[in-house]
Formats: sequence, C-alpha cells, structure tokens
Amino acid sequence: METKGSVDQPRKGSVDQPRKGSVDQPRKGSVSVEQPRKESIEQTRKTSDPARKPSFSQGSAVVLNARHQHLHSNSYVPKDPRAVVIFLPNTGESCTRYAAFFKFLASNQIAVFALEQSPVIDETLVDNALYKHPNPELNIERISSNAIEYPAPGACSVKKYVDDVQHFAVGISKRLSDYKIDYFLCGFFYGGLMAAHSAISSDFPWKGIIMTSPDLSGPIGFLETFSSNLTANLEKMRALMPKPPSFALFRQKLMPKQLDHMGNSFSFISDPTSPQENEEDFETDDMHLNAARELDTMKLRLKLPILILNGKNDAKKIRIKADRFGRQIGSKDKTIKEFKELHTSLGLECPEVNSAVLDWIERMITLEPMPKDIENESTPAPIEESIAKVPAAAPTPAPTPAPIAKSESKVEVPKLLASIPEAAEGTTKTA
Repeated sequence: METKGSVDQPRKGSVDQPRKGSVDQPRKGSVSVEQPRKESIEQTRKTSDPARKPSFSQGSAVVLNARHQHLHSNSYVPKDPRAVVIFLPNTGESCTRYAAFFKFLASNQIAVFALEQSPVIDETLVDNALYKHPNPELNIERISSNAIEYPAPGACSVKKYVDDVQHFAVGISKRLSDYKIDYFLCGFFYGGLMAAHSAISSDFPWKGIIMTSPDLSGPIGFLETFSSNLTANLEKMRALMPKPPSFALFRQKLMPKQLDHMGNSFSFISDPTSPQENEEDFETDDMHLNAARELDTMKLRLKLPILILNGKNDAKKIRIKADRFGRQIGSKDKTIKEFKELHTSLGLECPEVNSAVLDWIERMITLEPMPKDIENESTPAPIEESIAKVPAAAPTPAPTPAPIAKSESKVEVPKLLASIPEAAEGTTKTA
C-alpha cells in the first residue's frame, strides 16, 4: 500500500498538474504571441526583398525647353534605378493623380519623372509653393509672356509638345548620366497620344512606349455614344444638302469672315452662322480628336516596342478603334492588355495594371537591342567613309608614280612573253 501511494501521488502531482499549468496555459497564451511573430516575419520579408523595398526619394525637377519655358515635374527616384519612365498625364489634370502607380514603380527600382502642369496655367491644380526656387532663371513673367503656347503637358501644338518632351528627356538623362539604363515613355489618355507622336518624331533613344488606347477620354454611357454618333452622321448629311440663301451667305460674299468693317481681325471668334462650320473637314477644337487623326495617318512609322492598355468601358468614339490601331502599328513587338475600366482605376492602386506594366518593362530590360537599333547606333559610319574619301583624293595625284608603272609594264610584258615559249605560241595564235 505504501508503494502504491508513493507512486500514485507523484503521478498526480508531477504529471497531471504540470499538464494543466505548463502545457494548457501556455497554449492559450501562445495564440496572442504567435500572431505578432507572423506579422513581424512578413514585414521583414517585405523590407528585406530589394526589389520591393520602398526606398526612393520623392521631389521635383525643372527643365528648360526651347521656348524658354520651364517644364515642371515630380520625381520618384530609387537608390539604384534599373530604368527610367518619363510620364505624360492627361490635359487638365495633375500627375499626382497617379502617385500610387509611380510609387509602385519606384519601389521596384524604376525611376519616374512625371511632367506636371505649369503653375502659370492653373493654380488650383499645382501648388505654387512647390516651385518657388531662388534661382533667377525661374522667371514667371517670361513664362506668362508665352502663354499662348503653354509648355507640356499643357495646351500646345503636337510639334511643340514633342519638342518639349525631347528637351525634358535630354535634361533628365544628363542628370542621370552616371547610370547606363533604358528610358521608357509612358502616357495616359492625351499623354498617350503625345507619347506615340514623340516616339515617331523625336530622336531620343527610347526603349519602349506605354500608352492607353488613342480614343480614351473618360467613361461615358451607351446613350451618350449613340447620340454623339447620331449627331455626327446628321452633320454629314446636312453638309450635302443644298443651303437656301440667307444673310450669312450674303455677308460672307461681301465681307471676309475674319474681318469686320474696320478691318480688325476676329479670327479667335467662331461664327456659328457660317455654312461651313459643321462640315467634316473643318478643324475642330478638340485636341484629342485632332491629335488622334494625325496619329492615325502615320501609325505605320511607329517602330518601337509598345504596350497598349485598353479599357473596354472607356471608349469615347468608335472612329479609332483600339484593336484596329494595334494591328496597323508598324512595330513588330506590340502588346495589348485589355481591362474592364481604366479611367478611374488608374488613379487608384490597381494591382492588375501595375503588374502588367512592371512585367512588360522587365521583359524589355532583359531584351537585346533590335537589329534596327544597332544600325541606328552606327549612324556615324557614312560620315567616317566620307572623311576617309576626302584625304585619299587630295594628296595622292602629285606624288603617285602611276605613269612610270604603266610605261614599265608596256616594256617588260613582251620580253616576259617572249622568254616563255608557251606564252609566245599563245600570243601568235591569238594574233
């Protein structure tokens, strides 16, 4: 009996009681301890991954264009950038709308320089305090004197917009001259149109183009698209119908449309009574439509690799379809990614669009240059050939012993033929 008590009591005290206190109680408390451990592990993984480490500097950059205007931009530059993206926003909007997209690229070691609206155009879009610089080159009065042609991405012609993008890219490349990296041109909506125009007309060595479909301007409903197409067809029919005589026709014959009775010019005023106002060939005030029409005529010259982001619910008009535009581009490397909607999602953090753009950029970085790019890099070859021809033609004529060599050959050749019997027989036969 003593042995049973000596054995049973320690079992109850040493085995059963410690199980409740040392095993069960720590299990209840371990749940609250393990959760922060998992979160800390995930945080260390995110920060330890160099491709996802959000270590970049955010600031601004100013470059002077050919018209002595300042091109403002917001910059997102990582520590060791793998590539540079020049971004062109839509008209009338700030590039800070796409800040989530820029930060995503910068966290993956891709520097972003986004053109910003000039503070002279609209003070509500851009904070003027950001651009107060002690440098005397920042002359606001000089910029306002050229207010008719605003700097990019403001309202200016296609040619001047392309020139501004060229000057801006060259200025950024000079600041990042220590890094031998690729440059990509990205634009959304009207900025996408200008990105395509810049890829065709500019001489900057772009690696690729990222743009939205050329007919995007915002999400609209089915009734609005139907009404816009109906009015466009009615205007075409109205232009073909004969017009009755009216005071507008009589006034246009006697008085020029753009001059009054004193000879003052009123070219900036549109005359709604003009019979040619609604014709299809009339130059419209829609910058999107005019730039898209001009791009549609020279899309075969777009040879660079291109990524087109197409939103199915964002099409404004069906005149320029995204699929037809993609098929008729002259580039051999073209990728079209379709999404349900882009106009609103691009301003937010859209992981689908971000991952699609990042994967395409990484694929372009790893690609070797195309044969055309190699030919473009060897453009100085014909210049070297012309330089080599000039010294060969100038110093050679005087010192060359060309006539002596000819006279010696005339004398020596018959002697050699006579000394060889086979050659002599051959000469007699031919004679």
